[in-house]
Amino acid sequence: MDSFKGISMKHSKNLLAVLFTCAFLSFPTTNVLADDVDLTAVCPLSVVAGSPLVIDITVSNKSFTEVTVNRFMTALGRGSKKNTLGMIGVYGPFAYNLSESVTVPGFTSSSIEVLVIDSVPNSLQGQMAGASASLVNSEGGIDDSAGCVVEVIGSYGDDD
Repeated sequence: MDSFKGISMKHSKNLLAVLFTCAFLSFPTTNVLADDVDLTAVCPLSVVAGSPLVIDITVSNKSFTEVTVNRFMTALGRGSKKNTLGMIGVYGPFAYNLSESVTVPGFTSSSIEVLVIDSVPNSLQGQMAGASASLVNSEGGIDDSAGCVVEVIGSYGDDD
């Protein structure tokens, strides 16, 4: 399928690229190079408008040095019904601090559930939204990004 609710896959990828600049994942105590850490994001197939959106982020460490994950910055965005940048909405970035740090030893992966937004805006109902997280190194640069797409639906039993 080349489009979803009037948004082409090309524009969806552009939307995620825009979101990547708005969201950050912080690794404050590591000297790992950008090529040594990969992020993967998995969204649920759908989320009910007004409910929280939680995504799974997998942090893959491809180095000998352990990586400590403490906090995320996340964002949620929506596309334009007219496929233009003028109508794109971005919610965030939001800070998400882990209740406990997660240490990812060398050459392993760890999956972390991350709250993107407390309540998905009702205005997104019936649309596709993109969630993202980006890795920020100790110098403030972005090392890696991950994003996923989720359909925003009405509340269960809602005829809209």
